Amino acid sequence: MLNKILMCVIVCTLFSLNVLAQTADKNNGFEIFAGYSNNQVDVGSTNNSNFRDMFAVREHLGGIEVSGVKNISRFFGIKGDFSVNSREVKFTLPPTVTGGATESLRLDASLYNFLGGIQFKDNRREGSRVRPFGHVLVGAAYGRTSLKSYTTNFCDSPGISCAGLDNDDTGFAAAIGGGIDVRINKRITIRAIQVDYNPTRLNRTTQHNFRFSFGVVFH
Repeated sequence: MLNKILMCVIVCTLFSLNVLAQTADKNNGFEIFAGYSNNQVDVGSTNNSNFRDMFAVREHLGGIEVSGVKNISRFFGIKGDFSVNSREVKFTLPPTVTGGATESLRLDASLYNFLGGIQFKDNRREGSRVRPFGHVLVGAAYGRTSLKSYTTNFCDSPGISCAGLDNDDTGFAAAIGGGIDVRINKRITIRAIQVDYNPTRLNRTTQHNFRFSFGVVFH
């Protein structure tokens, strides 16, 4: 009797493993995304309670985004995401401001996101070519700005300190959003669009950023 029970348990276990293996074979086990990212960074709305102003004062920072997803079921995956966005702005100060000749300055701004969380998507290998997805990610942001003179030594002049305008900070970040993927074949998918609400908490204020991305997904 014991041998029959043991044999039944072994057969059921092997059958279950076979079903799980077949299910895994039908789904993409992982995906890696790489592409262009544009972050519309909030540079002034935090001091205004008007919701519409959240879309009014912002700077666009270009860069890259990469992410990796380990799918643990057909519709659910664990995701890690990294993006860096930056911009260089050149401007001049007139002699009336500098007390001498016209000075040319450069402001460098960068925003890094280190995020992790969950992704919802139909991960079947076969089926619809168009796959919408959504994700909820949390983590940390690092923001940095620096001011330099690039045609003169203005920043090194006596009594002048551009370093006082340099700033960097690390704080909370999140990305809540999703997009649309278009499958090309079993290994390659085009991410047509991804849109994220990307709030960050830097320098004791909250920035209501919006990140837009597109690129290629590898399975």
